[in-house]
Amino acid sequence: MDNLEPLCYHCKQVFENEWGPIKTGHYSTDVVCAITEAKYLCIFEDRELEPVIEYVCGLKGRLDFVKYLHCHDLIFIASRFEFMTMKKCNLEHEVYHETDLYIISLEWNPSETGFVVCTKENEIIYFAFNKTSISLQFKCALDSAVPTPIMLGWGSGDAQFQGAGTARHRSVGVNTRPPIEESGEPVIFNDPPNISWRGNGDHLVVNYAKNNRRYVKVFNILLEPLYESEAYPNLGPSVSFMGFGQSIACFAIDRGANKIVIFEKNCRVKEDFYVPQTKGLIKKVRFHNQIHTIAIFSEDSENKEQYITLYYKKNNRWYLKQELYYPTGINIHDFFLVETEDIVCNLIKLVVITDQYIEWHTFRYIIYKSPQDATILVVDGRFLEFSKFDYCITPRLVITPRWSIQDL
Repeated sequence: MDNLEPLCYHCKQVFENEWGPIKTGHYSTDVVCAITEAKYLCIFEDRELEPVIEYVCGLKGRLDFVKYLHCHDLIFIASRFEFMTMKKCNLEHEVYHETDLYIISLEWNPSETGFVVCTKENEIIYFAFNKTSISLQFKCALDSAVPTPIMLGWGSGDAQFQGAGTARHRSVGVNTRPPIEESGEPVIFNDPPNISWRGNGDHLVVNYAKNNRRYVKVFNILLEPLYESEAYPNLGPSVSFMGFGQSIACFAIDRGANKIVIFEKNCRVKEDFYVPQTKGLIKKVRFHNQIHTIAIFSEDSENKEQYITLYYKKNNRWYLKQELYYPTGINIHDFFLVETEDIVCNLIKLVVITDQYIEWHTFRYIIYKSPQDATILVVDGRFLEFSKFDYCITPRLVITPRWSIQDL
């Protein structure tokens, strides 16, 4: 069983009175772009060097989105109704596009050939991009009906293959997952929709609100709705598509307790589980594209403290492997799990954007094994589990003591 240990850490301070604190930021291909409240663009191309800082002019609205486009070597900036690109080398303006839409969410596709926005009018729109123009291509209502699925295969409804179709067909005797019952006081998340692309760019998922409930819906690249979940009780607004897989990560709040909800691409619940060691209430989750690792951002509003925790799945169980602590006065804007070129995928890179600085973390997965015998030490948050590897290949099935460490 692998444990996760810190390997490297870098931090760059950004906060200055004349620039103002960071308001939004994004990581893409070793470049971090951030926008401050005073409309300054900060570009961190190398974590060892000082950032390039430039005042942004040319956009009338409040700057809410920023991203480095690696394929075009451009900086993309957007307000609620404007898009603009700039050359990274000299920050000259390239393309300006104004719309009559009010944009509340935006996400580029992985190949950087276009981006999807959600509007205040409850629409989802795809804009195609090249170096000279931005053009609207596809449009769909967020609450559009999805095709009635056709169930193929054997076993229960949750285990069957599910494809989109227009025929209304139901196999006789098929058992479907029982409806999830409400528990405790309902928690209403009327946050804007959130968008996440699959790694190959052929599908995207949107987590959106309708009638005080939240739903997960999958679209293809033409913005044709394919699948939609049932209303999951107290589902939060965050959503993350596993880049090279079929899983979609969300969170829910159940009677004040944090829960992670994993959907399949067909929007059926694959698994849900509590994360009691996560402090505060969850605000956002992100899947790693290559490894079964989830990063969770949570906030203890009473103590005004924030946390990022890393969970790793092994042997059909999720283990808490690392926790980052951010005290009062530091506000996390976003965080990114970074793909690596490591063939065996034992490195985890995490970039954290706060209102005052940017952090680069590198962790590595490592096995803690006794040199005298075959005892394996497994870390699960504040618990240490000891297994005799001689007994079995899967350590968690034969665990000797489980020690709790309360004062870490």
